[in-house]
Amino acid sequence: MDLIPAEPNDMTILARLAAKTSNSFAAMMQSAVEQLTRQQESKPLPAPVYLPIGMYITRCPDMNGHMLTLSFTQPDIFYPKDQVLGIDWGLTYLLSVAPTDDINEVQYFTLPPAALDWIKRTPVSDGAEWQIIRAFTAKRLEPALAYIVQHGAVVRSENIKTKHMDQGISAKLQKLGLIDFQRAILPQAIYTSGGRSERIAPVGTSVTCHKCAQVGERSGTTLTCPQHGDVNADGNAAIWMLRGGVASGC
Repeated sequence: MDLIPAEPNDMTILARLAAKTSNSFAAMMQSAVEQLTRQQESKPLPAPVYLPIGMYITRCPDMNGHMLTLSFTQPDIFYPKDQVLGIDWGLTYLLSVAPTDDINEVQYFTLPPAALDWIKRTPVSDGAEWQIIRAFTAKRLEPALAYIVQHGAVVRSENIKTKHMDQGISAKLQKLGLIDFQRAILPQAIYTSGGRSERIAPVGTSVTCHKCAQVGERSGTTLTCPQHGDVNADGNAAIWMLRGGVASGC
């Protein structure tokens, strides 16, 4: 097996891998990398929590001859933190993180529009393109992981149960690695950095207004409350996660 070292922070390696697939996917990845690069330049990322110790292009038959492999180590760092964080998961907004009850302070971690559009319209498969987009998603989750671990003394996140979800969305969340991130990577990172992880039942969190607890109507990523109008449904859900769920009565 041949291993070709690559720069850990060089997002263009994914674009170069994409060039070995279809022309349309290669163009999409190039656009997504450029969008993410511009986004990162305008909003500096927090220091990484997982430190890359190796990034390789591995030769294998199921990736048209290549596969991207990441290897990480975690430093023994305990951050001084005193916040409770609430986290909602999704496809349009990968993570919505609420540090307070103020909807304007919710942190949203999303994929660039080009990548998100491709994910929404492309059926899940075991091909090279989905493996590349999974690696791209993992890179986008790095700043989310850093923010959560550095600020959250207690992290309350949506308890994702894929059997209760739309099967198409569930399959895409799993293929992107979000389920593994939620169930394994994030809790481990929180625990080893001195925090505590809790899972909260998501029932009603995206349709119940965080201000008045009235049930509204959800359309896409927008929740319309009969009293307070439109609000981001994912950010609203993250605030309910912060409180311990709608059933908590907070």
